[in-house]
Amino acid sequence: MQDKRQVLIDTALTLFYRHGIRAVGINQVLAESGVAKKTLYHHFNSKDELILATLDVRHHNFMHWLSGAVQGQEPEQKIAALFDALALWFSGEVQALGAYRGCFFINSQGEFDASHTEILRHCAAHKAEVEAFIATLLTPELVIKAPLIALLVEGAIVKATYGEGERIAANGKQAALGLLQQA
Repeated sequence: MQDKRQVLIDTALTLFYRHGIRAVGINQVLAESGVAKKTLYHHFNSKDELILATLDVRHHNFMHWLSGAVQGQEPEQKIAALFDALALWFSGEVQALGAYRGCFFINSQGEFDASHTEILRHCAAHKAEVEAFIATLLTPELVIKAPLIALLVEGAIVKATYGEGERIAANGKQAALGLLQQA
């Protein structure tokens, strides 16, 4: 049986991603998880602490999925595999990430102002780690292109929320491969 802390995090992450953080109250998380309020406050002092835990879990899940999506590929194929993986996510075929509802970090950041510095810091750290990961996929002479490829990834993630995710990912892949060929 999963421990109650993890049940709370998983339930909150699902609800936050599906409905938005501000739209989901603690009572809804408790009702969906079947966990008592006292247990929630034993593990988390506030909703913000629960939000941070969901961001940490989503970050871990996303990075694990992303690294697995390119693992075993030849170096020159890793960027293509990255965008192919995005296409699968956009079409809802990545069970580990759930139905596609945009980027949890972009969505979360958009719900908070500068007074929530720790939440915003978690969102920014995720984006920085994704860009650093992209840099690891490139040869030393192409690593300078990592910020541009990260920008294409982020643009594809945002634009896919409007539909046609597979086409968006294919366009991003074409643009990224074009950037690499220019080097």
